[in-house]
Amino acid sequence: MSFTNQQGLIFTFMWAFSEPDDWDYVQSLQSKFTSQGATCYYGELVTDDLIRFERKKNKTTFKKGI
Repeated sequence: MSFTNQQGLIFTFMWAFSEPDDWDYVQSLQSKFTSQGATCYYGELVTDDLIRFERKKNKTTFKKGI
């Protein structure tokens, strides 16, 4: 997975900062890439509650019922 000629990878993850398991998971993902010499960056996507509520109504969003 971390052996590639690609320029980069972007993915989203709903991270509960208060959950130690989420921190551990993100660290495990990061280490897979940094062990191969990659650099990892994090960004936070932010929106207001009204937009989040409207997006949640979309059938393609939150397919697993989250």
